Amino acid sequence: MENVSTWVCAPSAMEGNFMSCFIDFETSSQSADSWPIEVGLATIVGNETRVWGSLIRPSARWNIKNWNPGFQKSHGIEFEDLQKAPAPADVVGQLIMRMKPYDYTAYTRQPETANKLVELLLSGHSSCQQIKILSIDDLLRKWGLTVPNLERINRYFQRTQNVPRAELRAATLAFAFKTGGCS
Repeated sequence: MENVSTWVCAPSAMEGNFMSCFIDFETSSQSADSWPIEVGLATIVGNETRVWGSLIRPSARWNIKNWNPGFQKSHGIEFEDLQKAPAPADVVGQLIMRMKPYDYTAYTRQPETANKLVELLLSGHSSCQQIKILSIDDLLRKWGLTVPNLERINRYFQRTQNVPRAELRAATLAFAFKTGGCS
């Protein structure tokens, strides 16, 4: 239920020391009490992008009533698949290991939601490690993107906004960032 991919893209002006991490989640429903069912992480080191994702078995602490079977139509994840997925603690272990080179910081389009989901995952884990989730807008400002770069990123998001899985959406964030000329 875990997937790892690597893509190498064309070199760019900032290649070499550039590193960044992008995260996305799939949830059990649109409810405020939803819980994570999948996490996707895309990392950039120089001109290489690595993508990892994992389904997440529901924790006994999470309310199963917040599972929306209608979501299966959009993301294709069935509840039975989640029962065979890695336990939340195992997913957190992988997430922490993969985020360590990035100072446990990742960027996303919806940081409030992602932070809530990370807190749910970490609440059942023995690690005291904190994971910091920031808006991708913070990263764009950090690199001083110009209007043409931002327009390119927005066009990329518009073409790919309906990507249905967390791993692919994390990869979309990384590639949109690269397309904007940031890596």
